[in-house]
Amino acid sequence: MELLDRILPGLLRWVPAALTLGVGALALVGIDWALKRRGFQQESGRIIHQLVMLALTAALVVVFVLALDIESSQKNQLLSLLGLLLSGAIALSSTTFLGNAIAGLMIRAVGDFKPGDFVEVGKFFGRVSERGLLHVEIQSDARDLIAVPNLHMVANPVKVVRASGTIVSADVSLGYDVDRVTAERLLLQAAAAASLSDAFVRVMALGDHAVSYRVSGFLEDVKHLISVRSQLHAQVLDALHGGGVEIVSPRFMNQRVLAEGQRFVADPARRREAEAVATSEESRAPEDIVFDKAESAALREQLRQRRDVLVAARAELVEQAKGKSGEDAERRAQRLARMDQQIERLELALAEEPVED
Repeated sequence: MELLDRILPGLLRWVPAALTLGVGALALVGIDWALKRRGFQQESGRIIHQLVMLALTAALVVVFVLALDIESSQKNQLLSLLGLLLSGAIALSSTTFLGNAIAGLMIRAVGDFKPGDFVEVGKFFGRVSERGLLHVEIQSDARDLIAVPNLHMVANPVKVVRASGTIVSADVSLGYDVDRVTAERLLLQAAAAASLSDAFVRVMALGDHAVSYRVSGFLEDVKHLISVRSQLHAQVLDALHGGGVEIVSPRFMNQRVLAEGQRFVADPARRREAEAVATSEESRAPEDIVFDKAESAALREQLRQRRDVLVAARAELVEQAKGKSGEDAERRAQRLARMDQQIERLELALAEEPVED
């Protein structure tokens, strides 16, 4: 009992501070949950969410120090120490942290790309799945998630594939014995077979041993960019081999003795058999697998834009309905009710928790 009497007063001194820390931690968890439910965890409000939680955490640390049962001079020393540590951390990381944060705000202000867009920056290529305070997350064609610092995005040229459509191209080298008209005709057939519109062919270079051609066409649905690029190369291969044209890229060297008239083309009969087997099997577009998170981010961005348009239209309708009466007012009320239902459905869809990796 004597031991307990000696220890208990010391423990009771720390009860207010412990309660302050526990209640504050629970409050932070509740605020974090509330912000997520209101959509601040999503791409458009992630920066605000992070800044709010950072500020509240710093405030909790200060309140915890003030609640400690120690001398005022010691509290002041602790607060001074925390201030020095914070200042030192900011000084050491200001170049990177603040630079990325400012770059993130600049990326949002410029608005060159949004979630779901295909981008290429340096050696990174893929679809944007998230824009955060410090980085941009890109989902590559291998389904991997790449966190690219905002400073890197600002300091390097960023190529954005336009959502309205893009040009898909394929390069191939053919021998000088193939006349240009035949080559262009076969390459245009390949572009048409790959479902590209407004196709055209350019002669890129007259090399020492071959002529370099580039066939290009317009792709309207950029979501299938990866598979269409592959399909264009496959159709170029089939069209040229089907036309009896040898492909000599990048360099054609062979020391075998061949019969006169023999061509380096695939056997058309075997290709037709392979095509018959391929068409009989159900296939899934690779974009459906590799860009799942980016596609989800793009759909959420579309839902958010639709909600904002409806909210603005509703506010305008409410303003117009002021002072109105009779049948016209009743029709407006019905329209408002329908708008409220649509907005509620969109809010529910946006409030759903995103799939985390």
